[in-house]
Order: sequence, then C-alpha cells, then structure tokens
Amino acid sequence: MLKSSDPSLKDDLNHRGETNGPTSSTSHKDASFSNDLFQILWINENKHFWFHHRCDLIAWALKRYFADARSFLEIGCGNGFVLEYLEARLPSISFWGAELFADGLAYARKRLARTTLIQMDIFESPLKADFDVIGLLDVIEHLDDDESALKRAFDHIKPGGGAIITVPQHPSLWSEKDIGAFHKRRYTKSGLRNLLEKTGFTILRITSFISFLMPALFISRKLQTGSRHDDLFDEFSIPPVLNAICGKVCKLEGFFIKKGLSMPFGGSLMAIVKKPERRHH
Repeated sequence: MLKSSDPSLKDDLNHRGETNGPTSSTSHKDASFSNDLFQILWINENKHFWFHHRCDLIAWALKRYFADARSFLEIGCGNGFVLEYLEARLPSISFWGAELFADGLAYARKRLARTTLIQMDIFESPLKADFDVIGLLDVIEHLDDDESALKRAFDHIKPGGGAIITVPQHPSLWSEKDIGAFHKRRYTKSGLRNLLEKTGFTILRITSFISFLMPALFISRKLQTGSRHDDLFDEFSIPPVLNAICGKVCKLEGFFIKKGLSMPFGGSLMAIVKKPERRHH
C-alpha cells in the first residue's frame, strides 16, 4: 500500500529554503517558453476539448491505478490547469506542482487552492523520493535529454509508487505546430515503452488517445505544411460547435479506454507505470 509522508516533504523544502525557488532559470528547457505562451494557454485551456479529455483520463488513471495514493507531484505543471482539475476531484490527495518558469507559476497561483508550488528544474531538483505518484504531462518531449529527466523523476517516486506520462504520438504527425510548441520529438508507442522500461519502470498500461479524431488530426497537420510555426493562437482556433462535437467524440473514446481498450494509434500517448517495490534481502 502506498503511504504518504508529506510533512517531511514540507520540512525538507523549508529547511533547504527551496519553496519559492530561484527567481529565474532557463536551463534544460527552451527559453522561448515566455509569458506569451502561458497567457495563450491560460485563455484556451478551459475551452479546448483536448485539455479536458486529457485531464479526464489523468484523473481516471490516478484513481484506477493508484487508489491509495496520498501525494502527487506534477513536474512541469505550467499554469496549473491539470492540478486544478485534480484538486476538485481528489480531495484525499496532497498536490504539489513544480515548474521551471515563474510566469507559469504566477498563473497557477491564481487557480490553485491547496497545491504546494515550487519553482525548480527537474535536473537540479532538491526534492527527496517522497511522492506516491508523479505526473509528467506533455513535458519530456520538450527536453533534449528525456531519458535523464525520466531517471530524475524515477528517483522522486517512492518504491511501489508510480507515474503518469503523456506525450505527443506519431513522428509522421510532425508539423510546424510542433516547432511552435517547442517540441523536440513525437513518440512511437514502442519507443516510449522501451524508454520507460530502460528507466526502471514497470508498465501498467500504455494507450493512445485522440484516436477517434486521428483522421481529422492527420489531415489538419498536413494542411498546415508551410504555415507559421510561431502562430500559437492558430493551434487553438476551432469553432465552438466543432469543439463541442470533438468533446463528445473524446468522451466516447474515454469510455472505451476506461473499459480496458488500449487504442493502437492517436494524437497522444498515455503511459501508466510503477516503480518496483524494494527487494528485501
């Protein structure tokens, strides 16, 4: 059974003086993550079907696979949209959010009621391995060294705990919009599985999502060839009626995923993994 020890976490952070974090940092993550991007996300996250679908799957995975969890750290929490969603639905869990950029944390503080926020770089983290579950939610695709990032996250998880990881899928979907979102890569399912197993995780589940909308996504990405990669608003430009229809389609897809169907393809991948228990000699 997972067991939380949040007080020791707070004591450790307070002792180190790391709760507020450094005033600025751009190491290991693209410096172009500016206030403009966080502002665009702040405006669009609560409206766009993709963000809601992903949050619904994350909340389900946390309850389904880590029912005893009492602490959750999201590394790269951005504006705090996922944490706000989880706060409202999982009152028994203590939430922590870590973000490199102060601009993202400023927005997160506006919406989060009971999450402890930390400014930190995953590669220079002062935290101990003291979390039941960690979320890396569309984070590692932004990093040059995704393998090292996963290893650092692994070190922050208690034995028997786990992680939920989401990434963009299918290198064939690469477009100017990936460049605009500061992606370094898109993943294959086998590639992600191998990377996670190499890190030391046990795979509990890997499934694609945004699968039912894959044909429309493929066409949309191919039509964007030659478009401006820095037009960040364009990625979220979708008529309200179409957005609502896509939301309904995603709910149907979510129903099948929750019933145990792992989708073979889709715009994104979700991996649910476990850190093995310590072996007693």
